Order: sequence, then structure tokens, then C-alpha cells
Amino acid sequence: KPNWPGRARQVANAGFIVAPDWRNKGLGWLLGATMLHYAKELGYRSVIFNLVFSENQAARLLWRKLGFSELGAIPGAVRKNDGTYQDAVIMFKSLLGSE
Repeated sequence: KPNWPGRARQVANAGFIVAPDWRNKGLGWLLGATMLHYAKELGYRSVIFNLVFSENQAARLLWRKLGFSELGAIPGAVRKNDGTYQDAVIMFKSLLGSE
């Protein structure tokens, strides 16, 4: 789906949560690669993930392997179950010129 309406609608956004029993089986890779394929097919020029939890190293590694870069972080954006906060990482990938 577009991350923003109107003149910035060419930037796609998606979000995935993989259930614990399905982790480490390649499902995240499949979801990410499929999303990138369809985002390009639908004419999006880039993809952004606004809230990748900074402590979720597996997700950050997955997105880097799929060609995303980390643009920055939002300090204290995510409230954890214990009441503390963690940062959220903003990840970006251009679809221009990609295969």
C-alpha cells in the first residue's frame, strides 16, 4: 500500500509479523521478496518500513539482505511489554533500476 497518499503515493509500505513457530524457516525472506516483486510490478519507486524494532536483529538483517538500507532511527518509538521503550529503525529500498 502507499506509505503516503497524494503526491508521495509512489512509496510503498508493508509490514509483516511471522508467528514464532514459523520463524527461521525462510518465510520472512519469501514475504519480503514477494512484496518487492509486486511493489515493482505495481509501479512503486521505493519501499519504506517505518517501524522496524531496533532490538529485532533478525528483521534488520533480513531487510539488509534484501537490499534495504537503514535511514535512521526514531528514539523510544516502541513501548515494550515491560514498560520500557526501544528505538524504531526506518528502512528504505529504491526500486529504480533493480531487476
